[in-house]
Amino acid sequence: MTVAFINHPWDTMDLSALSGSLPIWTYEVASRLPQRNHIDIYARRGSKQSVTQSTDNLTLRRIATDTDPLAHKLLRRIPGIWSDRKPFFASRLYYRSYIRQVADSLKAHPVDIVHIHNFAQYAPIIRRALPKAKICVHMHCEWLSQLDTEWVTKTLSHIDAVYACSQYVVDRIVQKQPQHAHKCHCVYNGVNTETFSAQPITTTPDTSEVQRILFVGRLSPEKGVHVLIEAFNEIARRVPNALLDVVGPEGSAPIEFIIGLSDDDRVRALARFYEGDYGQQLREGCSAEAAGRVNFIGGLPQAELVERYRSADVLVNPSLSEAFGMSLVEAMACETPVVAARIGGMTEIVQPGETGLLVAPDDPKALAVGVCEVLEDATKRKAMGAAGRSRVLKQFSWDQIATTIDKRYDELISD
Repeated sequence: MTVAFINHPWDTMDLSALSGSLPIWTYEVASRLPQRNHIDIYARRGSKQSVTQSTDNLTLRRIATDTDPLAHKLLRRIPGIWSDRKPFFASRLYYRSYIRQVADSLKAHPVDIVHIHNFAQYAPIIRRALPKAKICVHMHCEWLSQLDTEWVTKTLSHIDAVYACSQYVVDRIVQKQPQHAHKCHCVYNGVNTETFSAQPITTTPDTSEVQRILFVGRLSPEKGVHVLIEAFNEIARRVPNALLDVVGPEGSAPIEFIIGLSDDDRVRALARFYEGDYGQQLREGCSAEAAGRVNFIGGLPQAELVERYRSADVLVNPSLSEAFGMSLVEAMACETPVVAARIGGMTEIVQPGETGLLVAPDDPKALAVGVCEVLEDATKRKAMGAAGRSRVLKQFSWDQIATTIDKRYDELISD
């Protein structure tokens, strides 16, 4: 079996130093598929990167995208074409040069299965290049349930399978596209359970009395960091030794990707944060008591991120829109209990009262109560941490995810 993965057109890949959620997903799964398979991975070519990079049965093919940003500036200005439900990023003109080069490469290096991340509109282009290949689209977001229904229906006619990172996303798609329900399957995201693990017992335990609350994720309004800041203002008053570490790059997601498409009033209301700098608004939202105890750390390499998970007393994910919840499984793998908003795919990860707590979304008071409940009971924290690690090993390890994908591929080929 031969498989080609098509990454986002802006994601670069280096097999010796992986970064970014989807490049990591692609490599972790591809490298665990049976060695009988040959894997091609398509990604953007960085300025100093070679055209190809190979290891074992895997070939990374890099595509130049230099002309695409300029084309986007021109195409976005065409009046009367783009709308909330038919945004430019969902058109076949989005990174057109990238996908055309991928299609040409696939003609020269044909495969049995093409696995496209998120951009379903590329399927018809790939279908013309490889009419006999099986095409699957892997959704890590809710777009197929939010974009224009007629457009999605037509696009799905070119697709043999739809994988989604949670059952929540699957159910949303099926609700809008019941005629394509047989194509839709849940394939969870995973975590490296060797890298993300509890503190080694040989390490001297941290005897400080500080209680660390951790957030990991992009600093963007849909991630609900402003809700966490407001909650921490209350936590700081109640728990004098609590600290909040905010880990993640600053920079809001494009408003049309999530907020412009959402039918959730709470999510659409987040447009107000796009009127200024979100990071600055977060800092200004800290009370005088809390300000000195909130650390905005920025993005971290994986090795340092693991240490943050290990040293935290609780990981908090307050998102208002979340297809999965990657920080939850990473924290649970490190035996750190979690508190999350009761929305989206996060309800499939957290077992309330066992691995962590679920609280009402967009509710700072409820979030503060949940975090304090975990902080105030060391015995509960330890039990939740152990249960979380056990759950990740059973459900969310990369070995489990690769096994699921391999099974799905066999089903596709046998159809």
